[in-house]
This record gives sequence, C-alpha cells and structure tokens, in this order.
Amino acid sequence: MDPRTSRRYARWRWSRARTLDDIADLTGQWLTGSLAATPECGCSPDAETLPYSRLLARVNHRGLITVNSSADPRDGPAWVQGFARHGTPMSMLATLSASIGPDITPMNRRERREILSWYAYWCHQDAMAALEACSAITITTQPGAQLGALWDMLRIFSGEAVRDEAVELGRRHRGWAVCTEEQEC
Repeated sequence: MDPRTSRRYARWRWSRARTLDDIADLTGQWLTGSLAATPECGCSPDAETLPYSRLLARVNHRGLITVNSSADPRDGPAWVQGFARHGTPMSMLATLSASIGPDITPMNRRERREILSWYAYWCHQDAMAALEACSAITITTQPGAQLGALWDMLRIFSGEAVRDEAVELGRRHRGWAVCTEEQEC
C-alpha cells in the first residue's frame, strides 16, 4: 500500500500546513486522489464530486478553500461551501454571482464553527488563523437556474473558462458579459 494514501500520512501532511496556500494545495491533492483525507472527511470525495474534482482543486488554488459541496440534482440545488480569501477572490466571486446567478451567502455559524473545529484538530495554529480570517460562504444555485450555473461560475473563477467562453457562459445564464480579472471585455 502506498503510504501517501493512508489517513496517517494525510494527517501528518495537514499538521504541517501553515498557510492558506498549503491548505489549498492539500485540499486539491485530496480532490484529485493524491491524499487520503481532509480534516473533515476521512475518505475520498463522493462519487457525485468526482466529475468536478479537478475544477474544485483549481478553485482552491484561486482563493476559495472548498470544504463541502453537492452536485447531485436529486439533493436540491447545487452548492459549494468554503472559505474565501478577502480581496480579489471574494470580489471576483461576488461579481460572477451577480453576472451568472448562483447566490453567495454567509455560511451558517454552527457549520462554520464545526468545520473550523475539524481543521483545528489537524492543522497548525498559523493555518487556522489564516482560515479563520477568511469569509465562510455558501454558493448556491438559484431555484430554476440552469443546472450548470454554479459549475460554470466556478470554471470562470478558476481560470478554466477564458475570454470568449467566459463571455458566452455569462450570456447563457443571465445575458450579461462576464470578465475575469485577467481579461478585458
């Protein structure tokens, strides 16, 4: 058995995280199968998450540390919970939300405390301080929204959808042009 796929190894890696970049990297490794566990999940991502795992890994590296999601339409609207860095990532998410449609709301306080307690058990205090300074948010598709609105928004945020495709995605969902921080419209 590869030691990198053990929970013990994962816990050791998480205990060495000191920054949000470290947390983003470890979350991305978990999402793509290179790490066995995260502080809140002792197993691999759910089957419904697998089609979005690489996208979510990129989203983590852009400044939204994802901690929970639901992509299964049988469970209701698609949603992603996470901790967004202040500054450009948070303002870009807000702009995309206004343009494409998924709502951004503060995470429930009880959920926030619970999730942070999982991370506190595994992570260094420096990483915890960085995570606690972020905005805890939930991004949810609006009732009646097109099925892919949330994932399209995250594709633009992650940098996967660029210029022409980003503008087209904005038109598809709301009829507005959408530009990412590196692009001009």
